[in-house]
Amino acid sequence: MDSEFVKGHRSRLKEKYKSGGFSHDYELLELLLTYSIPRRDVKPAAKSLLARFGSVEGVLNANSEQLKEIAGIGENSALIISAISEINKRAFEQGDCGCRIVSREEITAYCRAALANYGANTILMITLNNSGGVISCNDVTEDCRLYYENGNVKQFGSILLRDSAARVVFAQKTDSELPRPAMHTVSFVIKMISFFSEIEAELADYIIIGNNGTAYSMRGSERYNHYF
Repeated sequence: MDSEFVKGHRSRLKEKYKSGGFSHDYELLELLLTYSIPRRDVKPAAKSLLARFGSVEGVLNANSEQLKEIAGIGENSALIISAISEINKRAFEQGDCGCRIVSREEITAYCRAALANYGANTILMITLNNSGGVISCNDVTEDCRLYYENGNVKQFGSILLRDSAARVVFAQKTDSELPRPAMHTVSFVIKMISFFSEIEAELADYIIIGNNGTAYSMRGSERYNHYF
């Protein structure tokens, strides 16, 4: 494609963003790619990313190797997309102090937002004070894996005691459209309810978010709410 046309298109893209934003998701990715891919039309790559991963969220959740499978996406582009994803995660985790979540709807909405930039099978531990204020949001995926291997729960207690938290919510992201807890998840929840009660805290809920945003609350389920 003619380099003058590419240059002019990029200028128009930037002006459109500055004057009110984009109506199409691919334009946002297109603008991002202009900073990692010089002198080339990046619209095909932006559209291919959306076609492959389904949404901007899906693109941000993809790892570098998955991104580089897309035609036109090299090391630099994969790096800048991964960096944006990491920035989003850290900004969310560092900016949630003072947020108050009390109702099941508020808790579910928070979990959905907290997991937005994480991949499937991520598990977060969210600590709350007595009034429902969020203290911290912690990626405990590896801690849960270790728990399933050796039954050690001390890592969860350490987070709770560090924050002087009164309540805890676990949030899990799954790649299923119909999120439901596995049997080992049910066993984990029962163990956590007992463990936290011993140190005068409460497991408020275990929320599972599906790949389409559908949420499943174990506390809100007739099948599991008696455990709480």
